This record gives sequence, C-alpha cells and structure tokens, in this order.
Amino acid sequence: MPELPPIVQVGDVLLSSEVFTECFCCDLSACRGQCCVEGDSGAPLLPDEVMELENVCNAVWPDLSAAAQDVIDRQGVAYTDCEGDLVTSIVNGRDCVFTCYNDEGCCLCATDKAFREGRTAWCKPISCALYPLRESQLKNGLTALRYHRWNVCRPAVQKGRSLQLPLYRYLAEPLTRRFGAAWYEELCAVAEQLLAESRRLTLFTFVLRAVIKKVNRGVRHALFRTFARAPLPHPARPRRVLTLSIWWVQSIRFVRFCIL
Repeated sequence: MPELPPIVQVGDVLLSSEVFTECFCCDLSACRGQCCVEGDSGAPLLPDEVMELENVCNAVWPDLSAAAQDVIDRQGVAYTDCEGDLVTSIVNGRDCVFTCYNDEGCCLCATDKAFREGRTAWCKPISCALYPLRESQLKNGLTALRYHRWNVCRPAVQKGRSLQLPLYRYLAEPLTRRFGAAWYEELCAVAEQLLAESRRLTLFTFVLRAVIKKVNRGVRHALFRTFARAPLPHPARPRRVLTLSIWWVQSIRFVRFCIL
C-alpha cells in the first residue's frame, strides 16, 4: 500500500490519506444497510437539509414505518443530539426515521429511494452520501474529511479492494456535490501526483534495500575470508580489518536511518 502524508490539503479541505489509499464500494447484499440502523444518533445534517427533508416528507411518507411516522409527528424530522449536533430523528434509539425495508428485509434510505424513482428532486443528506467519510469544521475555517472505520462496512472494503476502487473515486458524485466539480478535478490531480511519487519512492526503497543486502553479504564474505584464510604478517592487520568492518556497519546504519 502506498505511503502518503497523513494529511493532504486540497483547496480549503484537509483529507486523511486513507481517502487515496483505502478502497471501498458499498455491498448492500452483505451489510443489509446497517449503517442506517446502528449508531448512537441520527445522520448529521446541515441546517438547510432540515427544510429539504420536510419538503420530501409527503412523498416518502407511505414508505415509512408507523413508528417513524409517530416520531416525526411528535418531534419533527430532526433534533439536536447530546453532542450539540443537528441530526435526523431516530426510532427507538436506532433506526433513522427515513429508513424503509424492501421485500428481502434490506434497509434502504426512503429519500434516496424516492429520488431514484423520480418522485423527488432531492436525494439525501450529504453526510449519508459521503459516508464512510466524516466531515467536520475546524476553527481556522478549513473543512476536514476523515475516514471512519466500522466493522459493519468490512464487506464494502473487501468489494472495493476486489474492484481496486479507491475512496475518492467511489465518492466522486457526493464529493462533487459537496465541494464542486473544479475542486474534485483538483483532488484527482493531487491524488495521481501523490500516488505516482509514492510508487517511485517505493521502487527506489526496494532497489536500495536490495543493494544494501547484496553489499552486506559481500562484505561479510570478504571479512570471513580475511580472518579465516588470509595470512597475518603484521599485528596491525586485524585491527585494520576490524576498523573497516565497524566503519561499514555504521555507514549502513546511517543510510538506513536517513533514507529508509
């Protein structure tokens, strides 16, 4: 796996390096949509997304469970959780109120389902679309995106690796929706440059290690021949050989420390 800087900045957005190195592709048949069910609170919302959810509520109402409809009637489509974040309302501390289930018992997003069926013009909250990336706002005005690891999404990681689909490619549509097409084009250019540099460095490191290993083997053989076979006409000869071997070992250690 390529080694990149832990944080990469593209425009006003800071991204964890996993965005470029980790692979991901949702496998709904394996996870059964548990990301919409498991968790301590609902999906994070932007203030304007509350209005969007209210606007599509009538269109998705028949798809919602009776319990979800009751929660919406009592407290609305959103609430502020214990951490002060605006999130979607949930049912019994688990399901998002906008979940629905197909005939196979797989959990789906009702607003996303309605959008794909052409019944609404709005898809779903951007936090849901960007998952497994989590967005946060920093005090310096920058936006941070970090990769959220979750056991529920292990099948998605395995599928992404089989397809060799990195996160930033898999999330092309929601990233473009959130930050714009120009920003996403810049992100792809940065990704290609970083990965190319990383591959070159990996190849250089591999070759250098091979050279050091081969030279080390040659030096060991030379020292063995010197001590075991070569005549010692002068008492200073062993000291010279020992000094040479110590110098060589220290040189190798220094090279490894500086480059590897």
